Amino acid sequence: MDFQVNVYAFVLLFAFLQGLSYVINTGFQKNFNDFVNAYRVADFQKKVNDPKLSHYTLLALAYECGFNSKSTFNRAVKKATGQLPSTFSTKTL
Repeated sequence: MDFQVNVYAFVLLFAFLQGLSYVINTGFQKNFNDFVNAYRVADFQKKVNDPKLSHYTLLALAYECGFNSKSTFNRAVKKATGQLPSTFSTKTL
């Protein structure tokens, strides 16, 4: 019985995620990663000049915003803004 419930829950979750992916792809003309990274970049842009976070490096801010690597962060910022992360602040990575 538990196995059947787990399988059913998995199938429902998978169907929901497929629908969500379709909405993001068609409604926003972005894939899921680009969609999420756009929010992360916007969060980074807010935090980079926050005086309370002035002691953070750009990389630390990237991690705070949900990025898991420096290269992904650099690529996402460049794709979203057309600029390198260093142009947003005098801080260094």
